Amino acid sequence: MTQEKDRIFLQNAIGVLGLAITEDQVAGLMSFADLLIKWNKIYNLTAITAPSEVLTKHILDSLSLVPYLSNYLGKSSEVLDVGSGGGLPAIPCAILLPKVNFNLVDPVEKKARFLQQAIITLKLKNTKIFNDRVENLRVNQKFKVATCRAFSSLKHFVEATETLVCDDGYWLAMKGKIPEKEIKDIPPGIRLESCHELKIPFLEGKRHLVVLKKEVCDGEKASS
Repeated sequence: MTQEKDRIFLQNAIGVLGLAITEDQVAGLMSFADLLIKWNKIYNLTAITAPSEVLTKHILDSLSLVPYLSNYLGKSSEVLDVGSGGGLPAIPCAILLPKVNFNLVDPVEKKARFLQQAIITLKLKNTKIFNDRVENLRVNQKFKVATCRAFSSLKHFVEATETLVCDDGYWLAMKGKIPEKEIKDIPPGIRLESCHELKIPFLEGKRHLVVLKKEVCDGEKASS
């Protein structure tokens, strides 16, 4: 995973995504991919083990979220990432967005240990780990954006985090095909804001980002 051709491949693919990146950030992403492969042998963090697939199916897939985070965060800098698992998409995004604070939540202790080690190794000062179920999370803040990747249904994602997302906040859920049934099951008071096709270089198959938002009643609109 440290071979020069892998680094060049990753840097070029990130260019295809239209993202600006420094040499240090490329090195950070490569180090994270190495960590993921190394720890996966013991902790079974992901079913994907081939280095080339880690780059495309994990790193590049995660980075496709970066433009949308920048758009939906506005002036805020706080992201809640639910079911972070192996740190995807949060850690690759944290490497590219050093001014955004990523709050990663995962109830599985071995995954939380990996995430903590990744933060230490990569010296990520904008990343925090919560080893807990998101339903039990107690923090003195609300988040402008909540993200997830392969976490659960849209309904569960919203219900588990609704008290943690501010009134003008968004839910960003990374999915494969457009989840038509899940969209129909969105809880009352939540609307589909948009659905974006994610185009990841060298990755076959459909990828989409579903964006949800709280409904704003007429009274709230008038007072805002």
